[in-house]
Amino acid sequence: VVVPDSIIEHKVVSENLKTANLKIDSLEINSWRAITSFSIFPNPSPGLFTLRFDDGESSGFAVEITNMMGNVVYKKGNVQMGNTAVDISDRPKGVYFVKVLAGGKVYSEKVVVE
Repeated sequence: VVVPDSIIEHKVVSENLKTANLKIDSLEINSWRAITSFSIFPNPSPGLFTLRFDDGESSGFAVEITNMMGNVVYKKGNVQMGNTAVDISDRPKGVYFVKVLAGGKVYSEKVVVE
């Protein structure tokens, strides 16, 4: 993102309470925007559910599902935007934690398998 110089003006207050205007000619920000929406449906589920990732510009996320003991029961890398089907129906009924690693952030939701 390149921000025009006419937008960037910032008032700086020094320690002795004098003010000065600071103007930057241009500013380039290279940001890696991660997912902004993450949902699981249906929840509760029989162990077959969908993960939905929305509104991001990046892909290649990692998904990890753990049981209540912290044991990894499902792991998948390079997950893309949109819907991703997950099948942990071979696992016991209970509460599981879905972690998504995206853009250096970790998103976490719980899913109930009935």
